[in-house]
Order: sequence, then structure tokens, then C-alpha cells
Amino acid sequence: MPRTHALCSAIAAITFSALSLAATSLIGSASGSPPELVVAHASAPSSAASGTPAPDRAHGVVWDGLEPGGATCPHGYAVRGVADHCTHGPDAAPDGVDVRRPRSTSEILQATAEGTAATSSSAVPCYGDGTSGNRVQVVYAHAEDVPDRFGALAGSLAAWVGNTDAVFSDSAAATGGVRHVRWATDAGCNLVVQRVQLSTTGDDSYSNTVSELKSVGLNRTDRKYLVWVDATLYCGISSLYNDDRPDQTNSNNRGPSFGRIDSGCWGLAKSTEAHELMHMLGGVQYTAPHTSGGGHCTEDYDRMCYADAQGVTMTYACSNTGYEKLFDCNHDDYYSTNPPTGSYLATHWNTASSSFLEPGAPTTWSAAATTSSTTSSTSPTSTTSTTVAPSPSAATTTSWSGTLSKKVTSRTYALSSGTGTLTATLSYSKTRSMTLTLLGPDGSTVASQSGASPVRLSTAAVAGSYSLVVSGSGGSYSLAVGYPAP
Repeated sequence: MPRTHALCSAIAAITFSALSLAATSLIGSASGSPPELVVAHASAPSSAASGTPAPDRAHGVVWDGLEPGGATCPHGYAVRGVADHCTHGPDAAPDGVDVRRPRSTSEILQATAEGTAATSSSAVPCYGDGTSGNRVQVVYAHAEDVPDRFGALAGSLAAWVGNTDAVFSDSAAATGGVRHVRWATDAGCNLVVQRVQLSTTGDDSYSNTVSELKSVGLNRTDRKYLVWVDATLYCGISSLYNDDRPDQTNSNNRGPSFGRIDSGCWGLAKSTEAHELMHMLGGVQYTAPHTSGGGHCTEDYDRMCYADAQGVTMTYACSNTGYEKLFDCNHDDYYSTNPPTGSYLATHWNTASSSFLEPGAPTTWSAAATTSSTTSSTSPTSTTSTTVAPSPSAATTTSWSGTLSKKVTSRTYALSSGTGTLTATLSYSKTRSMTLTLLGPDGSTVASQSGASPVRLSTAAVAGSYSLVVSGSGGSYSLAVGYPAP
């Protein structure tokens, strides 16, 4: 990992008639908890929108603070109190998830380990200085009357970010391309997480949350804010604009926009975080060939397709249920790195063209998240924060080298790992693609990744014996693995 650079930023105090605020910036560091942005006073409660479907609170379908979009947000909803802000409405939680049920920290940590093991990578890609240009900013928010669990969940947040990125990357690979999310990081490839303490009513509705986040300075036009709210109201809800223009002036290709995910849907194997970020990037448009009419699609299996209203009929064009975790099963509605000439995605908005995504390999990777000491205030002030390099997550490093040929197309390496993060990097030069597969103690596939050199895996491991399988058509390679000591 590159040397971490110190970063100091002073944020001028802002005073508003409705809220007295204090803002600080946050970057992960080695101990404690990061500084918070604090909303000092409550917003007025929001009322339900008229003319909307009946709420289903168990599944997080709640309409408070929303109103029919009209001319401003056709086909969608306007966010009350936030000018020119549109949403597709709340997303329903999966069957078996009751968003009203609080999840303990230990339950969330266990789910994170299981969900991370099911993805190709939980690493966070980094580009350039981590701040310039369009970026997706990670936010952890909790109301004033809700305990702050950031310190316990920082590692999980990093894993969820890595898993979200893997959905975009793996889906792009299906059409022969490369896409990664341009996350906000520091120059040392440490994920930047903005902590926010909302008022006691700041988590009562999406409109309240957006209003309060904007009031503390999270309102940049070059940022999309992916917000984990420690609350039990929604599964997920996010910005989405009815704009299918294919060029970079598309309304979905700028900020600020906001995706909120509540604790009941954090870190699921079928990523709610990826679903909400895709909405913020403009999927699924209402003119898409298989639109549901409500911001989704009808061609399952697909991360963005489900029956979002009565009368929506689903078709099952993709027989592989594993694609439920990925985007655009036939690559014809909202996400393709290689749309055919004259096709819908060649002539309408294609989220793979978003400037918040990067079409090339990252500068480097980071799989760690750490915290720093808390500083907060209920009166206007300016503060600074400093970047500190995270401690290494692996205590042991092992490397191998070898050669594949037409007769020997795979080689297997065994290792014993402790519990923690396992990372592996496969490097080669004389072949276009190789595959790196991690097999668990029971012989099942924990993670697998293919592509051009270098191929990287990063996943949560429990103590046990693992096998790493290098496969391909031929060529020499080197394999480096970092893992916790058993």
C-alpha cells in the first residue's frame, strides 16, 4: 500500500435559520472514531405523500416526505423540502427481511463475513489522488438518539464498499469491459468515510435525511453520497432522474444525489448498496426495453429487476439465478460496456458511461478501514483531521511462482489461515488472462476472479485450511498471498 499522506482540511462553519450545525471532515485512521458532522436541532416531521400506494413498513415501503413527481419528477416522486430532487421511491426489502427489527452489531459482523466470502473481491479500488473529479462519497449516519456504532462497524463498511464495487466490476466483465466505482479516498488509498450525527428526526424520512446532509455541506455537484443510516425505517431509497439522454449532460451524471440504506439491509449477499448506487447513476430509465415503470426492470434474474408494483409481470430471460447479484442480465436495459450499434443503450443513457465509474484498472487497492478520534460540536466551528495509515490486516505473507502449459492448465497451493482478511495477487505477462480461485476448508469456492494481470482477491476468512488454484492456457506467473497467522 502506498505511503499515506497527511491530509488536513478546515471546514468553515455554516449557520442556517432552521439548523445550527458544525461540520468536520473524516478520513480513517489508526485508532478511536472519526470526527462527526453534527446536526444540532430537529427538522419538522414529514407527512406521507398523497396518491401513493399503501405503506408496507415491514418491507421498508414508507412514503413520508415524498410527493407525486408531476412535471419536475415524471414517473417518480419529488422529495419534499429539497428542490429539484427526484427519487423512484422506497425499495422493498427481500422476503424474510423485516427492516423494523434491529440488528445487533455481532449479527451484522457475522453477515459481513458471510457476504464478503460470496463475492469476487472485497477490496476498494483507488484512482489518482482520491478526491479530484466525480466521486462516490461513503457516509455513516445516525440520529442523535441512536448509539454511534461506527467504531465497531468500520471494517464492515469497507467490506460493503468493496462488495458493491465487485458488482459493478463483475457485471462489466460480462460484456468484456472494465468498470470500477470512483470512491472518495485519500492519497494513500484509505477509504474516506464521512460520519454524520443527524437530529432526532433526521432519520424519520428520506427527505429529512437529505435535507440535513445537505445542510452540513454534503452537497457537492461532483459527489454522489452512499449513506448507511443506522435506522430501521427503510431497506433502501435513492435519487433517480427521468433522463435517458445518452451524453454526459444527463441529469444522473452529476451530484449531489443520495442513496440511503438502513441497517436491516446492510451487507446482504444480494447487495442493496449496489442497487441504490445504480439508481443514483441513472438505472433503470423509464424508456428501457424492459422497464417496470418504477425505476426497475422486469427481466430476471437481475440486481435491478423486481415487481415493484401491482400488475408488473416478470419474465425470466436469464436462467442463472446467480445473476441476481449482478446487473442487466441481457445487457440491454441499463448497463453494458459494449452495446451493439443502434441498440437502446447505444442511443439512450447507459450507466456504464457514467463519469462516476472508471473504465480502467485502479491505481492500487485497499481492503482496510480504520478510525480516528471523535471531535464534535453543537455550535459553528472549524476543525481539522489527519490521515493515518491503517494497520496491516495480514500477519503472514507467502509467495509462489510457476508456469502453466497446454498439458498443465492449473496448479494448486495450500495454506492455513487464521480469521481475518485474506488477500491474493496473481501477476503474469505472457498471456491475456488467468483465473485465481480460493477454495474453502470444505472444498467450496470462496472467491474467484479472472482477467488481465494482476488478478486480485480479497475476502474475509475464518480459521482453516485453504487452497489457491491458478488456472489458464499457459505462461509463467507469480502469486503473493497475505493472510492472518493461524
